[in-house]
Amino acid sequence: MLAIYVCVALPANKPIQALTIVKTEARVERGKYLATHVAVCVDCHSTRDWRAFSGPVVAGTWGMGGEIMDHSKGFPGEIHTPNITPFALKYWTDGELLRAHHYRC
Repeated sequence: MLAIYVCVALPANKPIQALTIVKTEARVERGKYLATHVAVCVDCHSTRDWRAFSGPVVAGTWGMGGEIMDHSKGFPGEIHTPNITPFALKYWTDGELLRAHHYRC
């Protein structure tokens, strides 16, 4: 239990790597696949229409954030999902993005 607490509750202040990842069409497509089908990032980081079955993403809000998960959805607290579009992340370095997506204890 202590290991789970340390890995989940305490922040990981790993150093940011100085790196540059070359943007290719294949990497963009792979990222889109991961964000929409594997990690399903867009399900939380987009506005969803909960009036419809399964709460589909509202057109035009892909990755723009805005979803609030709170007591009404069964969460013990309140979680706000931020904008993860390229516009919001345009000043992030590749090292910062890598660290944000690869949390390790």
